[in-house]
Amino acid sequence: MKKKLIAILLTAATAVSMLAGCGSSSGSAATAAAEAPASAAAAEGGDAGTTAAEGAKDYKIAVVVKGNTNGWFIRMNQGIEKWASETGINAWMTGPTDTDSAQQIQIIQDVINQDIDALCVVPVDPAACEPVLQEARDKGIVVICHEGSNVENCDYDIEAFNNAGYGAFIMDNLAELTGKEGTYTTMVGFLTTASHNEWADGAVARQEAEYPNMTLLADLPRVESENNTETAYEKAKEVLKKYPEITGFTAPALMIPQVSRVQSMSWVWATRFM
Repeated sequence: MKKKLIAILLTAATAVSMLAGCGSSSGSAATAAAEAPASAAAAEGGDAGTTAAEGAKDYKIAVVVKGNTNGWFIRMNQGIEKWASETGINAWMTGPTDTDSAQQIQIIQDVINQDIDALCVVPVDPAACEPVLQEARDKGIVVICHEGSNVENCDYDIEAFNNAGYGAFIMDNLAELTGKEGTYTTMVGFLTTASHNEWADGAVARQEAEYPNMTLLADLPRVESENNTETAYEKAKEVLKKYPEITGFTAPALMIPQVSRVQSMSWVWATRFM
């Protein structure tokens, strides 16, 4: 039964993350996650071609995100509600009003005491979440993470794409905007956010390998936006004032609409200040 529930969750999580636009079984990649529903159905003795949710309408699935007022997660909630409506499964989203790790952990604690079958979580601070996620698994709750590639206490982690490759793509766009030269820094939601930092690491690795005339700002290689556009705007201004040599930011985790000359490159916000 647990395998069947994991299959259902992987199908849902993949669909919801694709709708939002933004892998490891505690180690498997996203491709393995994509293949899991069919294999899990087979393991339960069912037909891989049948809908994973058949006979599972009594499941209770809580999705705890970083911040439920964030536009990204508002969009994700549309996918959750659509999937719940289509399957009849009791699935819902919750999370702190603002992105806050301590509040998120308390909410996770609350929902795992509500007799749920599964928990999907987008962790603010993966390491800080480990104890409560272990508690959830000890209760027999299936745990699926998204943007938590380094989480140990989960059954699967779903990543929207190869994080290093995404970072490289970001850097390619920044290099194009800056003429492949100049000083840049990276902006992430939080220094504890696994996926954001993996994107930034991938961007820096690509720069070091392909763009020798570009330089990462040594004094401030990473800036926290706190997943807030106003904070990002103020911090970007502070960085520009203190380091006038800056020619660009990589900021894939957050759009900075207030700063002039922002250029959108598909999924990327590669920002050049001229």
